[in-house]
Amino acid sequence: MAAVVLALSGAMAMAQETQLEGIVVTSSKVPAKAVDSPSPSSSIGGAKPAAPVATAPGEAAQAASAQSVAGKSELELFQPQTIADSVVGIPGVATQGNADDPGQAINIRGLQDFGRVNVTVDGARQNFQKSGHNANGQFYLDPEFLSRIDITRGPSATVFGSGAIGGVAAFTTRDVIDLLKPNETAAFEQKTGIGTNGIGWVSSSSAAVRAGPNVDLYGQFVGRDTNLYDNGNGDSVINSFWEDYGGLAKFAVRPETGAQITGSALVQRFAFINGNGLNVENPMRDTNVQADTYTLGYAFARPDTPLIDFSAKTYYTTTVTEQEQIFPLTNPIRTRSFDIDTTGFDIFNTSRFKTAMLGHTLTYGVDGFMDEVKVVDQFSTADLFTPSGDRSVYGGFIEDEIRFTSWLRFIGALRYDSYELTGNGLGSDGTHLSPKATLAVKPVVGIELYGTYAEGYRAPALTETIITGLHPPFFTIPGANIPSPFEFLPNPTLMPEIGQNKEIGANFKFDNVLVRGDKVRAKISAYREDVSDYIELVEFGPPVFFSFCPAPVPGCPPVPVVTGLLNTFSFVQYQNLADAQLDGAELEFEYDWGDGFMHVAATHTRGKNSETGGPLNTVPPDRVSATLGLRLLNKKLVAGTRVTLVDHSDPNIDPLLFPFASGYGLVDIFGSYQITQDVSLDGIVYNVGDQQYRTFLNYDDSPGRQGKLAVTIKFPAGGVF
Repeated sequence: MAAVVLALSGAMAMAQETQLEGIVVTSSKVPAKAVDSPSPSSSIGGAKPAAPVATAPGEAAQAASAQSVAGKSELELFQPQTIADSVVGIPGVATQGNADDPGQAINIRGLQDFGRVNVTVDGARQNFQKSGHNANGQFYLDPEFLSRIDITRGPSATVFGSGAIGGVAAFTTRDVIDLLKPNETAAFEQKTGIGTNGIGWVSSSSAAVRAGPNVDLYGQFVGRDTNLYDNGNGDSVINSFWEDYGGLAKFAVRPETGAQITGSALVQRFAFINGNGLNVENPMRDTNVQADTYTLGYAFARPDTPLIDFSAKTYYTTTVTEQEQIFPLTNPIRTRSFDIDTTGFDIFNTSRFKTAMLGHTLTYGVDGFMDEVKVVDQFSTADLFTPSGDRSVYGGFIEDEIRFTSWLRFIGALRYDSYELTGNGLGSDGTHLSPKATLAVKPVVGIELYGTYAEGYRAPALTETIITGLHPPFFTIPGANIPSPFEFLPNPTLMPEIGQNKEIGANFKFDNVLVRGDKVRAKISAYREDVSDYIELVEFGPPVFFSFCPAPVPGCPPVPVVTGLLNTFSFVQYQNLADAQLDGAELEFEYDWGDGFMHVAATHTRGKNSETGGPLNTVPPDRVSATLGLRLLNKKLVAGTRVTLVDHSDPNIDPLLFPFASGYGLVDIFGSYQITQDVSLDGIVYNVGDQQYRTFLNYDDSPGRQGKLAVTIKFPAGGVF
């Protein structure tokens, strides 16, 4: 892979686009664009997105499914520090994380953990999982590497792999087209940002080269150092700082007309001090995370071969967490490590043809991945609660979009999945066939209505199946009988989850509504998903009692003088619930009139155990986000505000797993000024009112008021070949 040498010095740049991408939605899989010869500015080393890049800012085709995009300009405008910051304006999406760990878990429509949401970076699955008082499935990615985020909500993404009963979150990293204009052959860009209340500093150095008309090279180096932040009450949040650095390299080679070979390597390192997830200092561990993603792909598409629109990709991801206990100090020093490696592939082809008067877009292919989990903990039980083992998942799919007329289309699909896992002498396997059917109709110009039935299939994870061990480990005190509060039990008879989603929706697309050149885009959907054999932790067994002598010395009476209830249950096990039910509605609206824009995203989600009527623990509260921006000074200045309103969480969720979160309202203000064609200044103030709040699913308070300022300078070189 060609190397691109980057420097961390320099001033700073971020060529701020002045329009939001908005709602970018289309069919669930987009093959390579059919062109005579791929443009030198074509994307390199990327993934198959859930939606294509808009042909112009704010422009996008509409999809007969719930999809949204956060594009490059939106990411630059809000300057996210974490992945959680990146998805605030996307309906149906929430995150879980802690202040003492920069890893993030994606929640879509109340579903998360153990692969219920298929998270990919440049098409490579991110399957890392570490059991603890946090999410059971998180990934590490600095948002400075991001070019766009594609979200597909619900199990309608038949062609995006196994397990995604919640949906797909596809993260695409930057490449040549994010830095070079069509008439440029090389450029270097330096961005430097500083901030208050824990933000610290960030530096992003990137370079791109078009080495001839058929070779693209891209490289980027990112460094970030955050500080301890204060909550809205002015109190410092424990261990709320980290540092990370990483590099990204990509290449694209076009050996012949219509063909493209791509490759990418993303290498990241994170360092932080990690507690036990409960916002307390005992124990604390010095933590280092290695998060690497490598991809290699080939694509072929030409307009004279409508039956061949081919893509093949293989990938390898590895996430290694190494921890050393620093408080309380022990002798010997306690260390542990979590290593999850994923090797996968994705091969598909799209054929376009007609039968009689019907137009067909037929997509078919195979995909698969294998997880290898290796956990080492010589002094405690991390290797029991995140057990080592192997899991392989393979599948095949076929999807046909049939166009009857310009106003009527039908999408039918089938997906076959199989899995097998082994570990600790236990194992399980299974197969399933998942159907999908969508009917979409345009009753009038600018409006499309659709209805969908889709199934998804999620195999049990290694941890869910073979977890075992006492928690906390058994300990003794002289003269006492204090057992462990409870014991985890394995469950090799776990059944896979099957999500059955019923959804209706409407897409709206109008131009020149109030003033000449304005654009209205909107999407609304309502759904109900029933998850058969939903897997959740279940507490059961007789109560656990303790007894001890207040003075465990010789002469202590043989009959203990102090007894009590240690725990109301003695066993915990992942089990299949009879059924879980999730329902809700989502709205996304965008209006752009040239001199300004507004965007509204609203989410309403409810979830329950259909057998008991109790709530599901990971269903987030209702949320509304509204952004208003103005383009001033001949559109060189973009200024505006974002308001986020969040309801309180369900008070009936398990308080041992997720603490109650009160509702809150936040106001952010942002501005971006294009000083020259190649120099920009960007600023944002988060939580202007310095509100005290805590995001649902998190154990730590969120930051109070924060400010951030970034300068970007681009150094272009050379003209087009």
